[in-house]
Amino acid sequence: MTFDSAVLLAIAICLLTIKPGPGMLALVTRALADGFWPAFFIALGIVTVQAFFFVTASFSITLAEDYVATITNVMKAVGASYMFFLGYKGLSSLERGLWTKRSKDGHVHAVIKPSVLSENYIAGLTITLANPFVILFYVAVVPSILSLEALDGVDVFLATLIIVSINLFILTLEAVLAAQLREALRERKTIRIINTITSLCYIGIGLFLTYSLLPLFVATLGFGDV
Repeated sequence: MTFDSAVLLAIAICLLTIKPGPGMLALVTRALADGFWPAFFIALGIVTVQAFFFVTASFSITLAEDYVATITNVMKAVGASYMFFLGYKGLSSLERGLWTKRSKDGHVHAVIKPSVLSENYIAGLTITLANPFVILFYVAVVPSILSLEALDGVDVFLATLIIVSINLFILTLEAVLAAQLREALRERKTIRIINTITSLCYIGIGLFLTYSLLPLFVATLGFGDV
């Protein structure tokens, strides 16, 4: 991997990460609802899948191309279900959020629950696995920047490091900014409004993923194309 190709890869990853999409929406809404750490674990889930996509494309790009459609459809269904679950769970806990509690003096104190962090990590995984744009980015765009078949183990490691570092930096910055906005809005009424909006956003992501599966459902049921 040459220096020029590494720079081009870094630029492409920046553009992919800052592009608005389900992953960014999920991360920002989670930071607004529950603070930095739950959002950071969504970022970890996103980064994990992107690193996996790149390594898979590097060592078995033909196989990845053959199964893109199947993997995408399965993960869309899983992701939609999980987003509906998160939205429902958020709507059922509007005042306390998913990882905070309010003491007798009225102050909100953070309580890090491992189950909540793992839930958000899984959310990051499923959202990214269900995003066909991300899959196609690593199957189609990255090979135009790097000659994947010519990469050795060191090149794959360095490229993966670039992908993880840039993604995690940008996503963490987004989480920090959204969490700071949340800290500035700590009134009980405001927290209820934020939790309602963020929960509805998760349901919206689920509806979007479900809608994207409609052509598959229609074709399977024999109603023709949409």
